Amino acid sequence: MTKILLIFCAYCITMLAHAQDFNDYKPLKNTGKLPDDFTLPSSVQYNNAVKGLSKKRTENKAEKKDFYLKTSFTIGELMRSGIVLVDTEYTAYMQSIVNLLLKNKPDVAKKIRVYILRSSAVNAVATANGCILVSLGLLAQLDTEAQLAFVLAHEISHIEKQHSLDLFMKSVTMDKKKRESSIEDFKEDKLDVKQFRKHAHSRGNELEADTEGFKLFAKTTYIPESAIQVFEILRYANLPFGKTKFEKTFLETKGITIPDSLFPAIVNPIKGQDDDTEDDKYTHPNLGKRKKAIYELMANNDNTNKQDFLISKNTFEKLKKVARFELPAIGLHNQDFMEVLYNVFLLSKDNNESIYLDKSKIKALYGLTKYTQLQDNNLVSKADAELIEGELHQIYHFFSVINQKDLPILAILHIQEMRKKYPKDTEIDKLYTDLVWELTEDVEDIAELEKNIKASWYPDAITALKADNDFEKMFTKMSNERKKDTNINYKEKKKINKMKKQRLKKGANLGIDKIVCVSSVFLVIDARNDKSPIDFLASEKMQDRLNKQIKKYTKKMKLNAAIITKNEIKETDSEKMNDATILNEWFKEQSIAKQMPIWGYRQQDVENIAQKYGTDYCLWIAMVSAKHIKGTLMLAVLYNVKTGRNEIIKENWFNVSAQKWLIDMHLYDTLKQIKGKK
Repeated sequence: MTKILLIFCAYCITMLAHAQDFNDYKPLKNTGKLPDDFTLPSSVQYNNAVKGLSKKRTENKAEKKDFYLKTSFTIGELMRSGIVLVDTEYTAYMQSIVNLLLKNKPDVAKKIRVYILRSSAVNAVATANGCILVSLGLLAQLDTEAQLAFVLAHEISHIEKQHSLDLFMKSVTMDKKKRESSIEDFKEDKLDVKQFRKHAHSRGNELEADTEGFKLFAKTTYIPESAIQVFEILRYANLPFGKTKFEKTFLETKGITIPDSLFPAIVNPIKGQDDDTEDDKYTHPNLGKRKKAIYELMANNDNTNKQDFLISKNTFEKLKKVARFELPAIGLHNQDFMEVLYNVFLLSKDNNESIYLDKSKIKALYGLTKYTQLQDNNLVSKADAELIEGELHQIYHFFSVINQKDLPILAILHIQEMRKKYPKDTEIDKLYTDLVWELTEDVEDIAELEKNIKASWYPDAITALKADNDFEKMFTKMSNERKKDTNINYKEKKKINKMKKQRLKKGANLGIDKIVCVSSVFLVIDARNDKSPIDFLASEKMQDRLNKQIKKYTKKMKLNAAIITKNEIKETDSEKMNDATILNEWFKEQSIAKQMPIWGYRQQDVENIAQKYGTDYCLWIAMVSAKHIKGTLMLAVLYNVKTGRNEIIKENWFNVSAQKWLIDMHLYDTLKQIKGKK
């Protein structure tokens, strides 16, 4: 019967599979219907948890209600953040492994849901309400389905044993004792001891999840040693998924020959976590303790007919490859550009015709150039580079020693090669144009540019640049535009300043008829509350009111508005959820870059969304009500996502609480400036 069930599961997963072209890879997105974890309001999930609590005789009900309140809203925010993904094929695959592990506990299996976590961290997390989130960073490192099964068994045990509630209740008890202690207990050293005790409880939970998880895992026919292999993977969790020797030719192109002297003579050795590392300050026990406990359980285990794969080797291998291909996209968004370059280097070994990898490489070089300019210094210092282990050390060292003025040339020459390879790609053209503009900031002509080149390893850089017929024309045109900008006469400056003052006084009056309203946020806080400064229930209530008022006023002003805020996502809105995630990531990048114009790492996707909704304008609205000081912060930002330019930024502080009239006034004024004619 079990064998028939496994064959059926494998068949279902195969039928659900979606084709993935790794040469033109597209980052993962939500597919199919969104579960309740994504769509059910946090207040409803909280009330359901409290109802279950009220039916039981239990101690510390008030503290437990506080726990369910915090976790319901925190988990709800996480699920709707875009970081968690439900994928038709891969979610079903991991759920099948959970069902296999819990074949004798069908009631428990029904309560557990598995999702993908868009994170490069090598980790898996179990939430209090029965969700298991497996990171792409971990999936990229695992070698077998059996290893994944042990990870899931470990997280199932956390859920079954209610470890998150247990740790919360012990923390509450310690906090109560702390408040009752004398002033001497507030000294730093004694507070540290209390914190270590909390970690000790957490370490105890981890060991219990290891042992109970292994018992669950051992009931299957997976290879028992897979559990030990997982700990070995965790030992090197700080490293990339591969150890291939980095080749400097990866950073070379026509016009660039990099000398060996710019790379370390010897890369830093790989150390990894030691088995006997002191774990007093950590939430997890050291690896030695964890492996010892599993070895003891394995002593009487029968290894006959044990296997690495029981559900689908093919699906596991594809999921692992997908996870590795996701890492460059995650790295670009997090500005981890050196990791992006090494991951692209590793993946290109077997996928040397991938436009996704080619573009990830030049986007990393573009990002390095732009963000180095933003902080007016190298993104990584030599001291920081020396902390990096393994082959990744080479890339960190290289970018820590080269002159920041040489970065634009390096990036432009690589982008130039990609323009030849993909002549119709407008996204590559945008990166190229932007960096040529950056070059004209310090020099007036090509001759001066040649003198300005700092690197001796650019012997033929100018010749290579000129090989692109567009370069000289573009450079000259942009240089002339800069001269015009700097030669604006006094009257013109005065006229511009007058226009700015009129705009501040009368409003922008942009005359825009259609917008996308993305992720409006309302937060109610009270710093006087020791338990939690955020009033979760009030925040959700005010968020709903804000969304209703946005709909009301856009309709009243005949402003065509597509509203894709994450708080109103329905089960059939996976596409809308994906759109909101891409736009919010783009907005975050613009916020980090501040006033520096920068193209987002998924600029083409953003422009495709703009085309779908029929407008280039996206609006973000945020409000914060600070009850403890009776004040309200209101923010509204309108971006043209095609140009990257912010058309309107409203930031107002009012010394009154967030009353309905104040919200309405702010919304009306914001929308009037967008819709109003010039």
